[in-house]
Amino acid sequence: MFIGFYPIVPSAVVSPDGQYIIRTYHYNGLFYRTARAEVVDMESGKSKTIYFNDYDRSPAIQWAHSGVVKIGRETLDISKNEVFDFRDTSHVNKTMPPQG
Repeated sequence: MFIGFYPIVPSAVVSPDGQYIIRTYHYNGLFYRTARAEVVDMESGKSKTIYFNDYDRSPAIQWAHSGVVKIGRETLDISKNEVFDFRDTSHVNKTMPPQG
């Protein structure tokens, strides 16, 4: 039996002004329960992981405006380089956040 630990791309959402795109990934494998989101600057093509969460698959993405996005339960200001990584929090929420 082969267990793959490769990402599956369930969604991509463009910012209101078209400057950014957020891609979310969930990982197929042993627990099938982590999600990651990266922001891509459409002009430069550079990408950065801004969200990594356990007990998650396909977090809902809502843009407040071009620089601020809500992913699952977390609101992040991209212009301030804010990120969420469940490994950096003292309390891990083991319930599924809003899914997209």
